[in-house]
Amino acid sequence: MEKQYPGPVGGLVAPSEEWTGYNRQFGRKVTVALQEAKPLERVSLTFKQQKTSGILMPEYMEVEVSRDGKAWSYAGRAVHDVPAAETQLVLRTLSVSLPDVNARYVRVSFPVSVFVFARQLEVWASGASDWQGGAVLLPPPSPAKGTGEQNTRRRVENMLLAYSGGYGELGTWTKEDFLPMVGYRTADGYMRDQMFDTILFLPYQDMPVTKDGWRSYMNDLFGTGKQLDALNQAMREYNRLRGTLYTTPTQENVVLALPYPNANQKDFGKIADNKPSLSFNPAGIGEEQAYLNRKAALEWYFQELQKRWNKEGYAYLKLEGIYWFHELIEDSAPKERALIRDMASMVHNEALRFYWIPYFGAPGVAEWKSLAFDYAFLQPNFYSDKPVPLDRIESVLDVVNKYGMGVEIEGDRKMYNDPKFYQTYYNQLVAAHKLGMDKNNIHAYYYGSKTLLDSVKSTDPVKRAIYDDTYKWMRGRFDREEYFEANELP
Repeated sequence: MEKQYPGPVGGLVAPSEEWTGYNRQFGRKVTVALQEAKPLERVSLTFKQQKTSGILMPEYMEVEVSRDGKAWSYAGRAVHDVPAAETQLVLRTLSVSLPDVNARYVRVSFPVSVFVFARQLEVWASGASDWQGGAVLLPPPSPAKGTGEQNTRRRVENMLLAYSGGYGELGTWTKEDFLPMVGYRTADGYMRDQMFDTILFLPYQDMPVTKDGWRSYMNDLFGTGKQLDALNQAMREYNRLRGTLYTTPTQENVVLALPYPNANQKDFGKIADNKPSLSFNPAGIGEEQAYLNRKAALEWYFQELQKRWNKEGYAYLKLEGIYWFHELIEDSAPKERALIRDMASMVHNEALRFYWIPYFGAPGVAEWKSLAFDYAFLQPNFYSDKPVPLDRIESVLDVVNKYGMGVEIEGDRKMYNDPKFYQTYYNQLVAAHKLGMDKNNIHAYYYGSKTLLDSVKSTDPVKRAIYDDTYKWMRGRFDREEYFEANELP
């Protein structure tokens, strides 16, 4: 997308009227290296807002300076007065006046929601050739001075899949269920650290593809004392136990699923009283109408989802993104790729991220970036009755590296009782650890329905160790380098 707006040949510092376009990816840092250190005075950059084209002014522009290009010091921030709702074309030059500082490198940073257009980055310096003032380099700004968004919007690192909306107790998450998932609880009961920083709520695969089925799942999701409400209660308790409840409480990231409008459905239901029941099947109505019906159903659901979320106002939860609830690209479905991109635009227009977890070998894996997903995790599909050779585990990680994906760690109750599945679970951790893919990476975790809670509560040291070792793996402290072999068990 950005290739359509490359800017002038000379780059952002060229004195040109041509705009450089930046598309999503949360922000940019642009570094200017001067030929030599100069007594700097001011840094300015011009932006425009044209909301009808999805081009918005960034919330701020920050400037850092450095003598050597390695150690950076904060130099200031500029903000603007343009409302996000402004529909007219507006230009603003944001400028930061620098203190008494001598530096060679200047770095400008700004957030990018959908599109940011910028031009004419200027760095002004004094003409004095012999500067005698002595460098005045400032420390980074206090976190307390940042915006609330900066303080609470943390990067997703470890995302737990939480199925709900069916299967009785297995699909009903309580505060007590969530507490040892959001926080790492030691065997002696202490809440030592954070565990999963993000919860992905999603329905079971057998949820009916009807308006009533989708609404029923949503009602359960927002029910009292369970699911989202239970997670909010668990996070309040987590902050109380960690001593952060009245200082800097941690918010849990939440990702919510968009149900999949299966193309076999001919009677989804009415999304408006004066409209007929929607069919997602092209038979009889054509591909274009089936696509429009699928899109309309998803837009209705997303709007309802946002209304419910905003109404609840969960104090300790942050809506981080939306998940596409289908594990492959259905080439037979009406305009599947166009539909996914439409949903991506809808999600991104609300400043949310779009997630996907396809299975190993699924159609469309190589296309995930072009489909406008922000993150995709590869589902290894180890949990089958067939033996899983070690090269199969390694081939999954090769695909992850090739396409720049995250990896989903898989486990279920079989790993507690079946040696093959126990070995498979640990060999995933070992393989990713050997390749350096454990800490400082983004991961999703599938455990069926609340499986990891069995490990938390267990007095069996081998069973309990699965929870403890998973936490160590998240933090880069998992130290096993050798795979478990067929005849080897703890």
